[in-house]
Amino acid sequence: VPTWKFDGCPHDGPSLLTMENKTTVAWMDAHQGMSRVFVNQLTPVNEDSASNWTHAVATPLDASFAGTQEQPCLVIDPSNAVIHAAWSATGSRRAIHFASSFDGGKTFIPSLAISPMDDAFQSRVKLVVAPEGHVYTAYFELSSEGKRLVVGRVQPVKRLQGDGSIAGVTP
Repeated sequence: VPTWKFDGCPHDGPSLLTMENKTTVAWMDAHQGMSRVFVNQLTPVNEDSASNWTHAVATPLDASFAGTQEQPCLVIDPSNAVIHAAWSATGSRRAIHFASSFDGGKTFIPSLAISPMDDAFQSRVKLVVAPEGHVYTAYFELSSEGKRLVVGRVQPVKRLQGDGSIAGVTP
């Protein structure tokens, strides 16, 4: 079986998906001093040899977010090849962040918190794309009211404008 080795947290990922002979992987790593979610793409040059995989340089999934990032989850919408990502992030509070890639996982739009709460700790996010194209998320939330599982529909950004700004509905 072809393998690709990278430094990552053994309890915090990775998440991966494949489409059109490319594998996209996301994982948490703290090699730069802070927990960050990184993303990379692999393309088999020769499926019989682990050493014949090409991959781009690993890049932060959302370099603009100043806090920690952990527990990534990737999913692809097969109807339009948009890759959606979600992860736990800690800035002023612990919340689930969401972003999409319109170029096969090479770049992601800046992330947005799905449903941040001041007194809650949100973690362990999962995503799924329903047949009609809706993106659903599930994650755990711990607050002063107790622990609960939160399930809901995320409204992903529809597209990017020509100047790179975001248009459409956001989470």
